[in-house]
Amino acid sequence: LAGSPPPLVLGRPGVGGSTGRGARLEAQEAATGSGVTAATVSGGEGVGSTGEFPPQEAGGRGVGPERRGSAPPESPVEVREGLRERVEALRGQALVLTRQRLQEKHGQEVSCAKSGVVAFRKWDELASSHHDLNALLPPKAVPDLRALVAGFSRGECTMASLDQCTASLGNTALKGGETSTLPTCAVVGNSGKLLGEYHSAAIDAHDVVVRFNGGITRGYEEHVGTKSTFRLYNGPYTTPRAPGEATVAQIRDLASRAWVKSAAKHDASFSALFDLDFLCTAWDLVDRAGLRPSSGLVGVAFALSQCSFPVAVFGFQYSQYFDPDVQPHYYDWERPKPGREHVHPFSEEARLLLELEVAGLVTLN
Repeated sequence: LAGSPPPLVLGRPGVGGSTGRGARLEAQEAATGSGVTAATVSGGEGVGSTGEFPPQEAGGRGVGPERRGSAPPESPVEVREGLRERVEALRGQALVLTRQRLQEKHGQEVSCAKSGVVAFRKWDELASSHHDLNALLPPKAVPDLRALVAGFSRGECTMASLDQCTASLGNTALKGGETSTLPTCAVVGNSGKLLGEYHSAAIDAHDVVVRFNGGITRGYEEHVGTKSTFRLYNGPYTTPRAPGEATVAQIRDLASRAWVKSAAKHDASFSALFDLDFLCTAWDLVDRAGLRPSSGLVGVAFALSQCSFPVAVFGFQYSQYFDPDVQPHYYDWERPKPGREHVHPFSEEARLLLELEVAGLVTLN
């Protein structure tokens, strides 16, 4: 992304902002390297955080100057034709990497090969990246990841016994043997604006809660809740940061080797890799703009593929991420390194999130 176009104001009253009641999307191309907007939508690993590096747990909240709010926008948001169909198509996509997928894709090229999303040209390059990779992948597609994670929580499954664990998951039957409807989901970003908001009850009321990288809950429960089902990492990390939490990592290159070593150390919790084509499909939601989608966008796509509509989105900040007086994350003051602002298609992702809300597919809190 080059240049600094004039501010682009998108949205409608009641979206984002410092109070959660309004946000102005100042879509400038000079936003952070891990935000969901140029404005920025600061939230997920990405979305306002530095997911390229091992997440560090902050010892305290950090106290910064009071945040200046932003006025609600007036511009209407038009939903692109076919957006709902694109989103619903996510439900048929392979979500996490499996042994079966690697076999099916043998000899084939990745759909967004040699890009910022996936550096591998062919699937075989990933398959051969580590001799223990296959053993740590589910043997075949898992229709209900939530059920598999629950099996780990009950101590019935381990990474070493994935074959036995997934054998009983041939359908979406969950509690009591009844066929489950799609779960309600909350996607919780890491924006510093959450320190001024109190979403604990609203977040924890969801069946599934998705968090990113270093987004801790201890010490911040009243703001971000306590429940955590999936933690999405932008890198080869597998450490759960909450009881019963599963991790899903974005791996686009030979960092797969580090992921294998890490996953082997955390045998008692479920660790997975995003399917390469799913990452490409998430990028397609913004027409492959930028070098790659932010982790926040990948997280929203993850939820849209698994959950009932609308998906509730919290902690995605639409402005002031680069304001030195504004805390970037609710748990620390770390900002992306210089140059990261040119990685993600921030303004396109800003538009997408607002379109998704207008279409009734997400709610922005």
